[in-house]
Amino acid sequence: MADYKGIQGYMVQSLSSDPGTISEVLGQVWYNSSSNVWKVAIQGDGAWASGGDLVNARKHPAGAGASSSSGLIYGGSPYSKNSESYDGTTWTEGNNLNTGRNGPGGAGIATAALSISGSIGPGQPGTPKTEDYDGTCWTELNNLSQTGRGGGVGIGTATAGMYVGGGIPYGVSALTWAEHYNGTCWSEGADLNTGRGARPGGAGIETACILMTGSNPTIVIDNCEEYNGTSWAEVSDVNTKRGYTWGIGTSQTSCLIAGGDAGSPPSPSTHGKTETYDGTSFTEAATLGTPRGDEGGGGTGTDGFISGGNLFPGTGNETEEWADPVIAAKTLTTS
Repeated sequence: MADYKGIQGYMVQSLSSDPGTISEVLGQVWYNSSSNVWKVAIQGDGAWASGGDLVNARKHPAGAGASSSSGLIYGGSPYSKNSESYDGTTWTEGNNLNTGRNGPGGAGIATAALSISGSIGPGQPGTPKTEDYDGTCWTELNNLSQTGRGGGVGIGTATAGMYVGGGIPYGVSALTWAEHYNGTCWSEGADLNTGRGARPGGAGIETACILMTGSNPTIVIDNCEEYNGTSWAEVSDVNTKRGYTWGIGTSQTSCLIAGGDAGSPPSPSTHGKTETYDGTSFTEAATLGTPRGDEGGGGTGTDGFISGGNLFPGTGNETEEWADPVIAAKTLTTS
């Protein structure tokens, strides 16, 4: 059997104190001569924790935010104009959207967000309208370059964003369209390889993002695609097919997908499964405390949140906050 030097290429080090940045020695073993113990740097499991409840329960909302302590939820069923902000503890009602909508795309942070397209009535194609939030008020901007639709996903920021996929009407068709926003106007971009509606999960930035699952058009899929600023390419599939879900993360290589429906149209098989993505593959992680589909959320792949959603039965106002797996120094024992 190989010894530690044979595996690592060097002997176990004897240190007077633990390394200052544990994340830089993940997986390594050392001897702490001050406390006379052997230690190893390990990564624990990520987890969901309960947060504050929304003032207004809703499904099909959009979400934005920089973290689990700075978020925004807006729109949603039934064609709501309502907007709420989150400080990590309490949700507070703010100024309404100008146009109520189900299933809008959301992008940006709590003080600079976009509400993109969305359904404005049963069987209707959707509004092409985009609105910008400055932390206080919503203002109408230039319309999408293509027809309005519901259930697409917003990615990026309020000045460098994308709106991808969706359906006309919401949840019925599965579009390959992708549009880019430069802070003023929308323009058509490269199409997806696989059309998808019914709220696929999106994460990343305008020039480096991933689109996860969705429906095509009446069955849910496990297919995922990455965008490199020019074109879309298929990557690893998720472990569990789903539509009406939500993706969280500003990095293409550190993000997650949570919740969703196992049927399209939505069915009582809503689940609470979470999967994290490292840029190569998806790994199952801690499940949500409250299984749901068609929720909203925001934040990063290491510090995010989801709120509301379809609970089957009922509409939720619960918020859950995601904490990144913790890297820590663990004392080795013989047990």
